[in-house]
Amino acid sequence: MTTSPAAPASPALAPGNRLERDVFMTQLLLAVVVLITITVSLLLDPVTLRNELFISGVVVIFMVTMAAAVLPWSLWPRWLVMLLPVVDILAIVMIRMGEPALGAGLLLVFPVTWLAGYFGRNGAFLGPTVSSLALWFSVGTETDGLSLADIPRLLLLPISLIFVSTATYQTARRTAAQRVLLKRQSTLMTQSFDHARAQELMLDAVLNAVSFAVVAYDRNGRRTHRNEAFRLLKLRYGSHASAQAEGRIFGRDRQTPLCREQLPLERLLAGESFEDELIWMTSESAPPIALAVTGRQLTDVRGARTGSVMVQRDVTAELQALRARDDLIASVSHELRTPLTSILGYLDLALDDEELSAETRQHLDVVFGNSERMLAIVSDLLHAARDSNHTFLMTYAPCDLNQIVAESLAAAEPAARERHLRIGTVSPGAVPLMADGFRLRQVVDNLVTNALKYNRDGGSITARLVPGPGSVVLSIADTGLGMSDQDRARMFQRFYRSDAMRHSTTPGTGLGMSICRDIVDQHGGEISVASELGVGTIVTVTLPLEPQRNPE
Repeated sequence: MTTSPAAPASPALAPGNRLERDVFMTQLLLAVVVLITITVSLLLDPVTLRNELFISGVVVIFMVTMAAAVLPWSLWPRWLVMLLPVVDILAIVMIRMGEPALGAGLLLVFPVTWLAGYFGRNGAFLGPTVSSLALWFSVGTETDGLSLADIPRLLLLPISLIFVSTATYQTARRTAAQRVLLKRQSTLMTQSFDHARAQELMLDAVLNAVSFAVVAYDRNGRRTHRNEAFRLLKLRYGSHASAQAEGRIFGRDRQTPLCREQLPLERLLAGESFEDELIWMTSESAPPIALAVTGRQLTDVRGARTGSVMVQRDVTAELQALRARDDLIASVSHELRTPLTSILGYLDLALDDEELSAETRQHLDVVFGNSERMLAIVSDLLHAARDSNHTFLMTYAPCDLNQIVAESLAAAEPAARERHLRIGTVSPGAVPLMADGFRLRQVVDNLVTNALKYNRDGGSITARLVPGPGSVVLSIADTGLGMSDQDRARMFQRFYRSDAMRHSTTPGTGLGMSICRDIVDQHGGEISVASELGVGTIVTVTLPLEPQRNPE
């Protein structure tokens, strides 16, 4: 949408031309009334035109009218315009003196009103004053003289003119105030309209700059905004309703058709909000597309619903990339299992040799144990790549969590020593519980490894065990880099690594915390993370002393 420029002001509406027009139109009104008066007088008494004062007054009024029409009043001081109604007053008094029976004194209302309306308080005072003095002068020149009966006649018209002038002045003031108010309101409305127009243009520009489809609806479900991406999406795949009617819209599994009530658009217009609902749409003229649909309800300042907005993001490439990643991990993990199995087999044969020295046997035992752990981890990685909802095979037996933590910290001691990290344990001693010791060692190893990788040289790692009634709390704290709230909220997602870690040399797959959460969940426990950027991270694991299956 575009905004056309404002049209230039018409010359007839320019300030100078407006003043000259007003002067002429006001004077023309008086001239028309005088012309009508002359016409009526001629019809009733043709002798009227023989009176020199009458004719002189009429001529003066018409000359003033011609001057009002041709002179450039906008170029001269405003007080010069005041001379026109003053001259009109004198001309009207001349007409009245020439023909008293005509009642021309009533015409004084026109110049008096002009002066009071256009020239404010000064004009309101000047009009009745000049009129009264002129009237009294004309009466004083009469040869018959004045009597007591003439006094009401002499006062009635001036008093009337005073009231007319005062009323006109007050009305003009109110009109001017209202005009100023209306002008301000008009300016505010124009500014508001321009601002709204600019906001609308900016909104259109922003919406059309993004690659995902955005569409907004009012409270009645009528579409109010859409961007170009939405138009192209609808052109290629049709609307949700048409795709559902033709059986071309499916759920997350790409196989289950959505009924009308399950359509994101229907849910949105029904007042529901949702985020990243995955749907698939097909078309005869385009390849299948996966859309992550988010719907939000719009409300005003009082919380009343005013409409809704829906965003559809094409995630087809992302899903294909995730599938390719999982396939690669599954392939690599599968290939790793074969040599690891062979290593374990030959290690087992080597350990059966009775001629091994005690030191060699101890070394081979360490290699054998770590190879078994590596094989289990590769198997878990393979399962995670194949199925994000897999569960671990648990073998519950009595174990000591304090011993598990001590062995994990001892294994990390060489790496910590290289970076001058201090490792400490706060424990009451043995902490017996019924659990899968191998899986708990996997959890502790992952947490300790993270504390090592993301710590600062010269920092510290502290493991704390606090037994309680029916459960034990394990916390591992480091003095490392910490993480933002955004990273902390996503750290349990599979394969998630923060932007800083992806661009660093710190190794990692993004599976460790996801595996820890799954293992803790299967034990019926809880895991939580508290972190502050630049200060460090504390991971807290709460485990029951007796085995509990996750309700899920």
